[in-house]
Amino acid sequence: MNNDFTTARRSLITTYLLIVGSVIVLFSSLVVYQTHDSFSDPVVKTDAEIVIGAHEARFIAETIRPGAVFEESEYEIERNELYFTVSFADDSEVKVNLMNGEAHVPEDESGFVETLTDDFEEIVGWIALVVFLLAALASIYVANKTLAPIARNMKKQKQFISDAAHELRNPLAALHARIESALLVGGRESKKEVLDDLLGETKRLISVSEALLALERGEQKKKRVEIQSVHSVLMRTIERLQPLLKEKNISVATEIEREVLHIDIYDLETILYNLLHNAIKFSNTGSAITVSWTNKKLSVSDTGIGISVEHISNIFDRFYKVDTARGGGGSGLGLALIKEIADVYGATMDVKSAVGKGSTFSIAFK
Repeated sequence: MNNDFTTARRSLITTYLLIVGSVIVLFSSLVVYQTHDSFSDPVVKTDAEIVIGAHEARFIAETIRPGAVFEESEYEIERNELYFTVSFADDSEVKVNLMNGEAHVPEDESGFVETLTDDFEEIVGWIALVVFLLAALASIYVANKTLAPIARNMKKQKQFISDAAHELRNPLAALHARIESALLVGGRESKKEVLDDLLGETKRLISVSEALLALERGEQKKKRVEIQSVHSVLMRTIERLQPLLKEKNISVATEIEREVLHIDIYDLETILYNLLHNAIKFSNTGSAITVSWTNKKLSVSDTGIGISVEHISNIFDRFYKVDTARGGGGSGLGLALIKEIADVYGATMDVKSAVGKGSTFSIAFK
C-alpha cells in the first residue's frame, strides 16, 4: 500500500513537471521568436553612402578621447546607419557614424541595453530554469496536498483492518475454545451452560461487528440533514434499554426542551444509545441518570464510578478501554463512534468526571 502511494506521488509530480516544463519551453520559444526581429542586426539601406573609413573613424575617436588607451573596435548598425565603435581600456566608447562622419560618446546606461540585447536568449533561458525549479517545488507541494486525503484514507483503512482483526480475534478464539472444550468433555457439561457461553460470545461478536461497520459508515458518509425531535428519539432509546435499567434499578430523568435537531435519525439514535448504555453500565445499582437537551446541547450525566483524569484525554480513541479500572467490559468503540458522528456535524464534545462521583458527557451542536 505504501509502495502504491509512493508510485502515485511520483507519477503525479512527474506529470505536473512535464506539463509545466512544456509550457515554459513553449512560452520561452515564443518570446525569443517574437523578440528576435527586434534584437537582430538591422540592415543598412542599399542606397546609403559611406563617407569615411575605419581609419578616419578611429582617428576621430582618439581625438575625442586623447590619452585613452585603445582596446578594440567593431562595426555596429543602429537605426539603419553604420557606426564604427571604438572601445578604450577605461570602459569608455566613441561611436562614429561612417555615413556622415558624426561622432558621439554613448551614455553609460546603453551598456545595459546592449548586454540585454546580446544575451537575451541566455537571459530567457535562465529565467525559464528558475521558473522550472519553482514549478518543481510547487508540483511537489500540490502533489502532496492532492494526495493527502488519499493518504489519510489509506491510513484509516489500514488501521480499520488492524482494529477489526484485533477486536474480532478474541471472541472468535473464545468461541473456538468453548466449542472444542464442549466436544472434548462430551456430556459433562449441560447443554444450556455451553449454549449460554456460546450465545454470550456470539452477542459480543455481533456487537463488535456492528460498531466497526458503524464507524466505517461514519467515515464514508456525507452530512445528511434531517429534522429530528430529540424527545421522541430519546424515549424510544430509553425503551430499548429498559431491560438493563430494570436489572440495575436505575431511573432516568429527562430535561428536554421541545426544540428539534437537524441530524440523521440513525446518528441521533447511535449517540443516545451509546451514551445511555455507558451511563447504565458504569452506574451503581439504584442510582439515577439525567439526560438534558437545551440550547442545542445534549448532556448525559450519571452518578457512577467516574473516570480518572489520566484517562479522559484518550477515551474517544478506538479500542481504548478504561474498563479494567471501571469494572466493565466492552469493545472500546462506543465513544469513538459518538466522536466520529459529532465531527460530521461540526459538534463539540466535552467530558466532566470525578472518580466515585460520576460523569457528564456533553455534545454541543451548531
